[in-house]
Amino acid sequence: MRRTMLAAAIGATLLGATPALAGSATGMRARSGALSHEATPATPATATTVTRTRAGITARLTYAGHYPKFRETLTISTHGRIAYRRAISQRRCEGVCGPLPGRASLRIVPLQRGGATPAVLLSFNTFGSDCCTIEQILYLHRNRWALATRNFGPVPARVARLRGDLYLIGGEKSFAARFGPMVAVALPIEVLRFSAGRFHDVTRRFPRLIARDAARWLAAFKLQARRGGPADGAAIAAWAADEDSLGHSRRVARYLAAQAALKHLDAGPGFGGDGKRFIARLDAFLRRRGYLR
Repeated sequence: MRRTMLAAAIGATLLGATPALAGSATGMRARSGALSHEATPATPATATTVTRTRAGITARLTYAGHYPKFRETLTISTHGRIAYRRAISQRRCEGVCGPLPGRASLRIVPLQRGGATPAVLLSFNTFGSDCCTIEQILYLHRNRWALATRNFGPVPARVARLRGDLYLIGGEKSFAARFGPMVAVALPIEVLRFSAGRFHDVTRRFPRLIARDAARWLAAFKLQARRGGPADGAAIAAWAADEDSLGHSRRVARYLAAQAALKHLDAGPGFGGDGKRFIARLDAFLRRRGYLR
């Protein structure tokens, strides 16, 4: 049964009023799979240098300037000899490669399997009102340093060791500002493996992480309900995506239908004033993104 049909069926049988959903998610911050990322642009008056060393590799990031214009250079040395030195291309950061505070913009991490040379990770912020975190990865390919770039949206990627290997964990950026305001970012978890210059989505291999992320978003949605004001659709959309990834589509359908019948999916940013239409719009989006099959 389609979720919109189920919502109509449950709505016809539910009686009685329930408390209104509480508080908009505006200002709410997530704690893992998706974090609202509001950074203050670094504005160094003089050149700043950040250096990292690991396994015979030394990476040095030098930057100067201020938003929206930065001048940045990356130098990579292997066993004391310079192997790579280039200016950072601002175009790869959609116009602005803003350095993060302290040493956060530069890391050396063994992302690739099989004893490959560790990769150099550069993290930048575009400092736009809505976006974005850019990860640039320098990796050794046929004895030359090659560059791969990925826009992680409003959620900074973190490196985590899972089952003995290192992965990049962030949030699925296509959800940003689609079902709620950008300021209250709620994105379903995304786990990426970096190999041979490409990012591979391996999220479904880690069901416990997905389940933990789903529980977080459902708790956020329920917290809004307890506070007694209008909710937004971001948290419940992220929860639905996580649960659909786990194969729990029927559970999601029942819960969404019940919430629509209780008018919990009507008011607030992202819902559009009609719970059934919200479910239909969410389902269509989840199908396009491969969550709902």
